[in-house]
Amino acid sequence: MKLLRAFDVICIGEARWDIQLEETTLRLRPSGGVVSAALALARRGMRVGLATNLSDDRFGRAQRAKLAGAG
Repeated sequence: MKLLRAFDVICIGEARWDIQLEETTLRLRPSGGVVSAALALARRGMRVGLATNLSDDRFGRAQRAKLAGAG
């Protein structure tokens, strides 16, 4: 029986926000070691799962959307 794998790798850890101030605009970007690793692996074509804890508010939903959009 052939086993199907959903992910090549699963990254587990804390997702954080990187806060950038550009002139008068505040920008939030998902960051942290686990997020950086997951995004780098996804850019290399790997199927990456990310296990982390996100808040159930607009910041957590925004972070989830940004990460999902990045693959």
